[in-house]
Amino acid sequence: MGLFGSTNDPKESKEWYFGIECIGDNPIQAIKIEEEFQNKINSLAKKHYKVSCFTKDKEKEASNSFSIFHRGFAHSRMWAQYADNHKGVCLILDKNNLHETIHKELGQIGKIWHGTVKYENKPAINIEEFKTTYEEINSNGIESTARKHLEMFYNKLFFHKVKDWSDENEYRYLLFSNDSKQHYFSITNSIKGICLGVDFNEIYICSILPFCKENNVDVAKIQWHNSEPHVSRWP
Repeated sequence: MGLFGSTNDPKESKEWYFGIECIGDNPIQAIKIEEEFQNKINSLAKKHYKVSCFTKDKEKEASNSFSIFHRGFAHSRMWAQYADNHKGVCLILDKNNLHETIHKELGQIGKIWHGTVKYENKPAINIEEFKTTYEEINSNGIESTARKHLEMFYNKLFFHKVKDWSDENEYRYLLFSNDSKQHYFSITNSIKGICLGVDFNEIYICSILPFCKENNVDVAKIQWHNSEPHVSRWP
C-alpha cells in the first residue's frame, strides 16, 4: 500500500486546510495552535494513511449483452494512463481472496477500511470534515484530535473523489499505521487472469507464461475492432 499523499489526484495529494472554530473567548490561542494542528493532521493523513486502489467491473447493460465495456479491463483511457499507453497488462483479481489476504497480512499493523469510492463535486464551504474546534484541541491535544478527526470522517476524506474520476469505478483499501512506510501484501493467490494490452510487446510473454501455468491463471489479450474492445485467449 502506498502513501495516501502519493496518489495522482491533487485533491488527495495536496495539503488540506482545516478550519478551527473558537466557541469561547480564546481566538488568539486558536491562531497560535493553528499551524501546528494543520501540520500534524496533514502529516497523519498523507503519510500514515496508506491506500491500494482497484477498478471494479460495472453492472452489465442488459441491452448490450455482447459488450464488455462494463469490465474493469475495458477502459481505454486507464490503459493509456496506468499501463504504459496500452503496452502493459491488467491483473484480474478475486475480490474475496484479496480481501482475506489484506486483512491477514496487514491487519496486525493497524486499522483497515475498504469500500467503493463515491464521486461528487461539491464546494469546500462549510464542509464538516474540514472543521474542528479550539476547545476540542485544547481539551484532547493536537495529535489526539487530529487522529480522532481523520477516523471520524474517514469516508468523506478518503473515499470521496470528484466526478472526473468516476469512470474508474474504484474500490480501495485504506490502512492506518504509526509509521510512514509503504506496506506490501501478496496478490499471488488473488490473480485469476492477466489481460495483455493491445500494444503489449510479445517479447515479454516469456516472463508471464511460467507464472500463469504454475498458478492456473488465464491469459488473454484485448483488441479493438470498430471502436469496441474484445478479448481473446492467449495464445
